[in-house]
Amino acid sequence: MNWFSVVNHKPQIIDISNLPENYEVNFSHAIITEGNYFKGLMQAEDLKLLKPEHIAKDLTLYAEYFFASEYHTLLDVFSLFLKHESTILPVVDDNNLLIGSLEFEAVLELFNETEFVSHETDSLLLKKSTIDFSYAEISQLLESLNAQILGMFTCEINNNAIAFLVKLKHQGLNEILQTLRRYDYEILSKHEDDAYSDSLKDRSNYLAKFLNI
Repeated sequence: MNWFSVVNHKPQIIDISNLPENYEVNFSHAIITEGNYFKGLMQAEDLKLLKPEHIAKDLTLYAEYFFASEYHTLLDVFSLFLKHESTILPVVDDNNLLIGSLEFEAVLELFNETEFVSHETDSLLLKKSTIDFSYAEISQLLESLNAQILGMFTCEINNNAIAFLVKLKHQGLNEILQTLRRYDYEILSKHEDDAYSDSLKDRSNYLAKFLNI
């Protein structure tokens, strides 16, 4: 899905080549430019501590440098917002010229309209050791079970393990879950069709009943 449709081409900026006496920041960060050139972002809280005439001088101390470009996908853009804890994202071209800005709420609404989020299918939250994991393996495994993968998203990764979300259509979830366990995938999400989970619950109830005798 193309995120260019929600770009604001008249973004709120602070131009250090023509500093205003007063400025208002309605987002987590302010976009700093010099003319039409993007110079970075400053957190709104930092700007409150600076007089307008000091912004250019202290820019290197306070500036953060992140932006979206035409090469970014919607998921890339969404990840940038989350990584930098920002509610505003500059859009910059290859010449470092500011094209416009993206607002987090607009991108979130767009993201919610994608098949990955909006389609009513099952989502599996899985975990596996990082050294043994590959997207190729999980894709082949699910497709061999006649599951149609709508998307996959990495939730967390470290040296030991990776946790990821899979959205899929299927003809039988229980067989998929049992097969994933045989291939050492840990199922973090809960599912009504999980016979293994039901079996554990039955055995747990039986053990509790036995111990109470």
